[in-house]
Amino acid sequence: MRKLGRELTGVVNRLAGNSGEARKMMRAQQVRQRFKAAIEAVYRQASPLFLRHVNSVYILNKNGVKNLVVYVDESIFAAELNAQRELLKYKMLELFGEDLSDFKICVSRGSYKKLHPYKDEAPKEDVQMPTDREITESQKSFVAKTVEVVEDDLLRSKLEKAMMAEIRQNN
Repeated sequence: MRKLGRELTGVVNRLAGNSGEARKMMRAQQVRQRFKAAIEAVYRQASPLFLRHVNSVYILNKNGVKNLVVYVDESIFAAELNAQRELLKYKMLELFGEDLSDFKICVSRGSYKKLHPYKDEAPKEDVQMPTDREITESQKSFVAKTVEVVEDDLLRSKLEKAMMAEIRQNN
């Protein structure tokens, strides 16, 4: 496998004409693939949805400090990536040895919103979310009996909704 990697590097260098530019292109592709693998490890089935909204991914190395910078087209995806920031950094370290000091998430502006490097890699169909399942009368009565001991109306209501959602999801 190592021989194939050297041959591929040599071919890319010869085709590009400039070995420095070829190395940058190969590193950019490597970063994109590694980020994709980290997203797939964290988000599993929902990863195609997130990859469709990524506009660009960079690892900037300044003074030996590596920073991951990700641009997305919608702020909702930026917020979710931000929530999973540490887990994604850990996955990059665990899977590829990329020790990232920081992970910056930005919302793209202007024409950059139209860039989608994972467009061809993501499946065309939408991610199927689980559908709500029917709750039996015995399950409803179980929930009602369980929550009736809670005195606070708001808390009882929230607990009932949570229990019903849990039952729907696990049926």
